[in-house]
Amino acid sequence: MQSKTLSVPIPREHGSWAMWILPFFAAAAITGFPARQWLLLGCVFFAYLTLAPIELLEKSGVRRRENTLWLLLYIAFSGICGVWLLPHYPGLLLFPVIAFISFLINYYFIRHRAERHLLNDFTGILTLCCTFLAAYYVGANHVGTDAVVDYLYFVAFYFGSALHIKSRIRQRFQRRYKWVSMGYSALLLAAFLLLHLPILISVGQAIALLRTVFLPQAKKPRIALIAATEIVTSLAFSGLLVAALWPH
Repeated sequence: MQSKTLSVPIPREHGSWAMWILPFFAAAAITGFPARQWLLLGCVFFAYLTLAPIELLEKSGVRRRENTLWLLLYIAFSGICGVWLLPHYPGLLLFPVIAFISFLINYYFIRHRAERHLLNDFTGILTLCCTFLAAYYVGANHVGTDAVVDYLYFVAFYFGSALHIKSRIRQRFQRRYKWVSMGYSALLLAAFLLLHLPILISVGQAIALLRTVFLPQAKKPRIALIAATEIVTSLAFSGLLVAALWPH
């Protein structure tokens, strides 16, 4: 009798991992990374893992019972981590609401076979980058205007990354998509400079612009190269942003 192999569902999109991990650790670094943020990290980590079984349940009926069990397990672990934080940070309840709204939007696009739509990507970016606000809230006990603005830096940066990746993979045969990607990155850099933001943030965006300009739009995309440049660019932007915002 052939034994069943255990298949643990985890999200496969490497970019989405970066979109919640880097903002989270940026906020943690800025606020001093108190011990309670480790509980929040566990809560967010298991909440993020739920995306994999949810996607499998939406798209197919294969291993429905197994994926449902994984979903419930992830929710349970996320809840165990979060329940210790809620009495002290009741505002955290807002984030599951945001995630649920994002889920409904994503479900709509999946039902219409348009999950790669740019609007769906933007909704995902808005939601995943909310880990910055959550971590900032737990670390600083409040979320002010400055934190919201810093969150928007990440949203703007990752939207540029989404445009860049589309222009190199799914839209690689459309030359104009590369120009849209480059134009967005250039305008974002210009906006950062005109707003007199800390120079390190502009440097991080300049690196993103150089990536978009010099990485070729090939007929056969080199996925490993695209992924590597995205990792380096995201780490550079996040590190420079933290350095710029580090409390003096």
